[in-house]
Amino acid sequence: MIVSTHSLSFGFSQDKPIFKGLDWEVASGERWAVLGPSGCGKSTLLLLLAGILKPTEGEIKIGGHQIIRPRPRTGLILQGYGLLPWATVQQNYELGLKLRKFYGPDGKHAPQEEVSNKVDPHWLKRLGLDDIKDRYPSQISGGQQQRTAIARTLTLNPDLLLMDEPFGSLDAPTSAALQNLLIELNQEDDLAMVLVTHAVETAAFIGEKILLLGNPPNVSPQIIQTPNSGTDNYRDTKEYHQLCQTLRSQLEPSL
Repeated sequence: MIVSTHSLSFGFSQDKPIFKGLDWEVASGERWAVLGPSGCGKSTLLLLLAGILKPTEGEIKIGGHQIIRPRPRTGLILQGYGLLPWATVQQNYELGLKLRKFYGPDGKHAPQEEVSNKVDPHWLKRLGLDDIKDRYPSQISGGQQQRTAIARTLTLNPDLLLMDEPFGSLDAPTSAALQNLLIELNQEDDLAMVLVTHAVETAAFIGEKILLLGNPPNVSPQIIQTPNSGTDNYRDTKEYHQLCQTLRSQLEPSL
């Protein structure tokens, strides 16, 4: 397992826990969607996995190591993409590797050997950004900004990708295209993904497993397995539409 939580508890106040004794596992290469109503702890869970928040009780292990700080091989893409507005696409793309050069590959110690200043343009080209690399975020579309954020993260060779509402501000065709891209990346590189969303349709398509959170405290959330998610024309299948209907019905009591 790449991710495991054991008896995980967390709350911003002691009398109102968001998670209580949560046991959960994510295997290498799995795609998970985390779905639930507003305030259920979706984004909080992502920040716990990223090492930005710390459990009140219990532990989180990633790659067999307990998480006590952000982990270099965990990629995190938050809402708003996190691009520097004064930097070009190329400069934003290079930012992650420049920070790694400063902190070192373990995130704690500066590298002992000189690290090359040259950044491999592979992901710029792979994600169709090479022709706009000299533009600024304000000069490109939301989909291009999202691909820039993804490309910047992939240069760090992550084995776990965490995403918080990555398609929320995109139009439907752009969102669908980026979802297809993430499926391709997952299959090509055996990249584990945990995606937080409030959109039933996104969870149903992306997640081969869906963690369905409810109103806090979350103790044993429901897990729905969708083995055919992400396949060609899956959005057009009866199975997909039935799953969307099931997820909506599961969420209705919590709304």
